[in-house]
Amino acid sequence: MIGVTGAQLHRYETGTTPMAHNRVIALAAALGVSSATLSEAREQPPQEPAMPHPDAGDELLALVEVFSRITDAKNRSAVVAIARILATASPSDRGT
Repeated sequence: MIGVTGAQLHRYETGTTPMAHNRVIALAAALGVSSATLSEAREQPPQEPAMPHPDAGDELLALVEVFSRITDAKNRSAVVAIARILATASPSDRGT
């Protein structure tokens, strides 16, 4: 969707290769978010993995079950990217 190989996308995700601005714009368009949202997310330092929210039990289980059925690697990466964006966005960014 953004014109790169899966291997290149992985390098972007892990920070091995920096993303050019035009790729950030393409990724934002593919995910349906603004490029500013992605830029803000990538400027933040990596965080330690968080423990699940105490109230997330059933939803977390459902998410894992659904995610495990996604066979396309690009779609799995997109779901992870969206989850990361939502996890780092402020409540006003999410419309809540």
